Amino acid sequence: MILTISVEDTGIGIPQEKLSQIFELFEQVDNSLTRKSGGTGLGLSICRQIVTLMGGQIWCESQIGVGSKFTVEIPVFVSKKNVNDSSGSENSQSPSPPFDSLLRRRMSAPHIGLSTLVSRSSSSSLLSSGRQSPTRSDLFTSPPSPKLLTTSLSAGAVPNSLLSVSPKVVETEHLLPEGAPSFHVLIVEDNILNQKVIANMIKRFEISMEFAVNGKIALERVKNREKIPFNLILMDVCMPEMDGITATQEIRSFEKENELPQVPIIGLSALVMAQDKDSCQKAGMNGFLEKPVKLRALENIIKPNVKKYIETFTNKPSA
Repeated sequence: MILTISVEDTGIGIPQEKLSQIFELFEQVDNSLTRKSGGTGLGLSICRQIVTLMGGQIWCESQIGVGSKFTVEIPVFVSKKNVNDSSGSENSQSPSPPFDSLLRRRMSAPHIGLSTLVSRSSSSSLLSSGRQSPTRSDLFTSPPSPKLLTTSLSAGAVPNSLLSVSPKVVETEHLLPEGAPSFHVLIVEDNILNQKVIANMIKRFEISMEFAVNGKIALERVKNREKIPFNLILMDVCMPEMDGITATQEIRSFEKENELPQVPIIGLSALVMAQDKDSCQKAGMNGFLEKPVKLRALENIIKPNVKKYIETFTNKPSA
């Protein structure tokens, strides 16, 4: 039996000459730094690898200005047992081996401890402890049904240590001495969610922030703050209208023309190949942070820059 899944949209469409490339690693319809869509070009490649491992195929049909249609075909095996029959009669047949293999892969996550559900012999004793056994369809629900998870948890499939994790309280760090001028950070990022993630990390340091959604706006902000300049700029590399590379070059030119000190600019990107980092450095950036941005990596950028800032207005090196 062949399972066919199709997803169709009414988007901008994909040029015919690009259809053979979009399933390759790091390939996108628009690979320019000013593209409006984000991503790294891995999604469709991963989809193709997964579908291939399942013995299926995936392809795309598209028309410019009309939209695209992605189709997946996967061979599946159907159990002869009635999925609504939980009586376990002798005439019922067990699921075919491919399903056992699929169940084992999906339910054997070591950090959750549900691998005991894989074995037919152990699953019946595990899931029927004082409760009605779930149907075969419950076993193949992906993700597992709440009933299946609840029964498994009560049977001790997950260690208590994993069920009693308390949320970590993040304490505020006062990097600036009392009465010191504010440390200003400009976050240049077109994705609102990424803005919020980075902002929540920076809040703990009690320093001021401003946002720009592309390089063009960032350049305007820098020019308008000539008297009270930014102390640090976190610059996304791929943005619409003006990308981070171009914006950095423009900012460096503005600083040189007006004999201003260079503000530290840190590139933000999910593109982490050597040539990507080299492009950032050649444009005039002072560092690079890989997306998704991690708190420790951000700390390693902010703290040294705040320390230098303190040394500037106190006119004495800190210990």
